[in-house]
Amino acid sequence: MSVQFNDAEKLLLSLGVDDPRQIDLPVIAQSLGLEIRYAKLASCDARLVGLGERGIITVRSDANRHRQRFSIAHEIGHWIYHRHKALMCKAAWIDESTSFANKIREKKANEFASSLLMPRYLFEPIISQLKSATFANIRDIAAKFDVSVTVSARKVVESGRFPVILISYRRTGRGWFCRSSMLPSRLYPNAEIHAESGVLSVMFREVDGLPPMRRPATHFFDCREASGAFVREEIFRSHDDGVLSLLTIDDRILSNLT
Repeated sequence: MSVQFNDAEKLLLSLGVDDPRQIDLPVIAQSLGLEIRYAKLASCDARLVGLGERGIITVRSDANRHRQRFSIAHEIGHWIYHRHKALMCKAAWIDESTSFANKIREKKANEFASSLLMPRYLFEPIISQLKSATFANIRDIAAKFDVSVTVSARKVVESGRFPVILISYRRTGRGWFCRSSMLPSRLYPNAEIHAESGVLSVMFREVDGLPPMRRPATHFFDCREASGAFVREEIFRSHDDGVLSLLTIDDRILSNLT
């Protein structure tokens, strides 16, 4: 069976990239007629303007390195798919715009950025060696690909290899979340933060996270299958994405859901 590569992977392969350390975004941008500049941007993380076959990506100069890399990859995606539009973007996984068309464009650019930074043909040989999803493993992968822990965590979860859910929390409650394809869509995390969740401890104290702990599944899910079951929760503080909770779903819930 032939391997199907997406547009970002085809671009990397055309440039001979066969190691994560070779994902040089300025070189990739240059190959597409793009120049990268850095400036103080007040309302966005990056801006793309172009004319004909040439364009300029301007990135917020005071953003951290990983945010800048994701923003550049995101704008390269816009250049490939939406180059006839002037775009100013927040480098977020889910765009906050109320425009449905904008959300579609942002999602496509985000997916391209994820694949450009962590292509499957380099990522899958690494994750295939893992026996479980933990933040220790996720941080190691993030270091290999020079991406944030959040980007690495989402890639690990969305690989579908482990029965896990990743949830981003802010002080107002649950933000975005993503789940493994191993789990059914009806396993939907609660919007509120449970009073006994470790998330609150990390959010309101000067700690970077908590090691894996066994917690009642009802702290996170309001469904019949969660009753009497437990999950393994591990917590990481992300300076860009709030507090991340990585939940490993136990066999009891999985058997009840099937």
